Amino acid sequence: ERDFVSCALAQKDAAPSVPPFDDVTCHFVAPFLPPLVARKLVKPLPDGGFHPEATVTRREFARLVVGALAPKPKLPAKDFPDVIEGSTDAVALELAYRAGFLAPTSDGKLLPAAPLERLDLVSGMVRGLTVVNGSNVALASLLDTDGLSAAERADVVAAVASGLVVSYPDARFLRPDESATRAEVAATLVQALVLRGEVAPIPSSAIVTP
Repeated sequence: ERDFVSCALAQKDAAPSVPPFDDVTCHFVAPFLPPLVARKLVKPLPDGGFHPEATVTRREFARLVVGALAPKPKLPAKDFPDVIEGSTDAVALELAYRAGFLAPTSDGKLLPAAPLERLDLVSGMVRGLTVVNGSNVALASLLDTDGLSAAERADVVAAVASGLVVSYPDARFLRPDESATRAEVAATLVQALVLRGEVAPIPSSAIVTP
């Protein structure tokens, strides 16, 4: 892929490549946005941008994953002390949990307002999509997985093998404890659609490959 400077120079007099956003023209997320725009899952924020580097809350992730993937429940319904019944996000949070995409904390909370950590994004996609394939050679692509548990490493292996790990700006690092950005979540959701055969593959150096 071209670097940011060469891309910016090439786009100087061109029309925006991903309307209607005005802040992603040369960002890695640009080619991933059209499928989400077409599905009306993302739209410009009040200032007209997408804010690709902003973080995503667990509440926002629940809404996005339910809207993008229309998951089916796998787990029985459960009450969470930090989810208000009948609230705007309650349905999405419950379905994201029941489908496997959003795991509760050890004390039984969903933490809707907390930032979504990157490891939770990866593990959630593996559980929600029931991805089980993979080889440990996938871990060789990442330089910061030694501190993960065996179960977490298995999730990462399956996710990398399925193209579900997106890391920007350096795809050599998982950064498991960092908050996922809007760009990373958007690209990961599109990768899930690619995995299901609903979207054509999108080449990107941000996708971690075995």
